Amino acid sequence: MSEPIPIRQQRKAETRNKLITAAKELFEKQGYESTTLEGIAERAGLHVQTLYRHFGSKVELAAAGEETQLDHFRGAIRDENREGSTIEFWRQYLGGLAHRVTDRDGGRSYRDVLHYELESPAVSFRLAQLSQEYKDLFAESLEEDLSIEDSEERRNTARLIVITLWGAHEYVMARYDQDVGFDLATESVAMIDRVEQLFAHLLQ
Repeated sequence: MSEPIPIRQQRKAETRNKLITAAKELFEKQGYESTTLEGIAERAGLHVQTLYRHFGSKVELAAAGEETQLDHFRGAIRDENREGSTIEFWRQYLGGLAHRVTDRDGGRSYRDVLHYELESPAVSFRLAQLSQEYKDLFAESLEEDLSIEDSEERRNTARLIVITLWGAHEYVMARYDQDVGFDLATESVAMIDRVEQLFAHLLQ
């Protein structure tokens, strides 16, 4: 049985979530550049000094949702009880995520998020850093799935496969951003299947 979360920690998490939600709403409504930290705090019903205790900048707020997702990914891919191969995990993870973001309102809100994330070079740079962390975790896990004896070759091959999978993911996301009728979940899984077939001779 898990121990209850301390009240102070619960309140801190609730405040943080209020700020993230308020920021997301304002970014979508009026754009990233036009949104101020004061406006976000007001939208959340909090003082701006409270905001600064949780986030040091607007970039941190804009990337907060992605950082939370990365934390979840890190725990899931390193879970000792995880079943299946790394690519099977990625297929289920990415497919499930695609369904969640598109089932809410046909994906309109998620497209808005994509637009404001790319609006600011500073936010784009932070997201690129997070993407590298995803790829590092992915490669770390994938190494164990490769039937290659030489450790350096195994490491480099894992990186190559991850770069290919991540590039396919970015391609699908770019298509989704531009095409309202694009089926994100179906196409995400289809691209993973194609990459897996390409490297099938190296996977256990």
